[in-house]
Amino acid sequence: AHRIQKATEGESMAVKIDAFFWDAYARSATDEEQEIMQAYYRSINDGITAMENIAFALMNTKEFIYVY
Repeated sequence: AHRIQKATEGESMAVKIDAFFWDAYARSATDEEQEIMQAYYRSINDGITAMENIAFALMNTKEFIYVY
């Protein structure tokens, strides 16, 4: 999460989420995934905590386990 935060500093949340998806799944986030992740991000007061939680969530999916 910290690496993506640093690499996408100054970018929109959509760009940050796509960076997570490219790292985890080698694809962009779908529109639905973008909506869900951005809603979650806005619901957390601490941006880095939100990004860490998003990273953990992506790594704990069946798709991540299948890809890796």
